[in-house]
Amino acid sequence: LLLLFYSQLVLLSMSEQSKYRAIFNHELLLGEDTNVAADELSQLRLKELVKRPGYGTVGKPIKLA
Repeated sequence: LLLLFYSQLVLLSMSEQSKYRAIFNHELLLGEDTNVAADELSQLRLKELVKRPGYGTVGKPIKLA
């Protein structure tokens, strides 16, 4: 699971990488299960991707609530 998490970090910019590493490490220090921490990070990463212009477009941008 940790390998999967760190392999996904490679796809992010350096500032995003450090942000997600800090969040993940904080969750682990609090004693959170690694699955819970990884799920939370996946949700945060998806939210960041959706914020990017043109995400999910095939001709027209999608509207987000």
